[in-house]
Amino acid sequence: MTPADVAWMALRPFGLSFVILLVIWRPWRDDLKGLAPWALPVSLAAAYPLGHATISSFPGFPPVTADEWLVYAAIVGGGWGVLETRYFPRPTNPRRFIRVGALALLFWLAAGSHLHPANLGFLIVATASALFFLDRKTTGDSAPTILWALTIIAAASVPILLMGTSFKLAFLACSLAAITASAALLTTPFSAGRRLSLSPVLLIYIFILAGLFTSGVLFATTPFLAAIGIAAACLIPPAIARSKPGVYLVATVVIAGSAVGYTYYETQLERPVTEDETEEEEEVEDDPYTW
Repeated sequence: MTPADVAWMALRPFGLSFVILLVIWRPWRDDLKGLAPWALPVSLAAAYPLGHATISSFPGFPPVTADEWLVYAAIVGGGWGVLETRYFPRPTNPRRFIRVGALALLFWLAAGSHLHPANLGFLIVATASALFFLDRKTTGDSAPTILWALTIIAAASVPILLMGTSFKLAFLACSLAAITASAALLTTPFSAGRRLSLSPVLLIYIFILAGLFTSGVLFATTPFLAAIGIAAACLIPPAIARSKPGVYLVATVVIAGSAVGYTYYETQLERPVTEDETEEEEEVEDDPYTW
């Protein structure tokens, strides 16, 4: 499969997301004061499963692998994002409780049997904490900047997961980047004077990104520190940017790029292959994430 083939495949989730957002937002209208926040969860819930079906097939239920659970997480998360915009538009304790419960359920279903309970608890707490932090930092005025940053982070995840011997996970990260890029392209020229809350879509984005790296670390050879680097790219820029879009994006590129560079150093540089590593490679030949 050539890079051109991959690009054409990634155009499917990009195109579907772009059309959905275009129809719902109608950005050419001057009388709309804000862009509907429920449109983003809907586009992700529709376009991400399409990306998964493009590289594999739509999973049956119950899913067999961790990445297949992410398809249903995107669909359910999209529905919940719509409900949030109607009934829980602001961060409240009930909304936080439901989000933590959703993350806990997803990680338990997708990887609970492969993680020690302490590690599973750490993953849930760390992901929920990151989600709450991002939720506080997102504002309607900075939506285009944040969407571009989310696109950069997902795009940087592609080579990381690819070097971690999983083309499938890399393409799914590419689909995620394509979806956020479609939203960024629409909001950048048409968001002047219009607010857009990204809070409803953050849960699904974190669902998918954390799930992809959990799969990459557990079932492929994605370095754990690379996953930490991507998490840092999500959290550090909004903490230091202080409403400066240039600083936000540059910091995101630098940190995410560093995670890519570390992965290259860890996985691609020549080093002696031990007998144990050779046996491990033979053991993962049938793993669904290593093709």
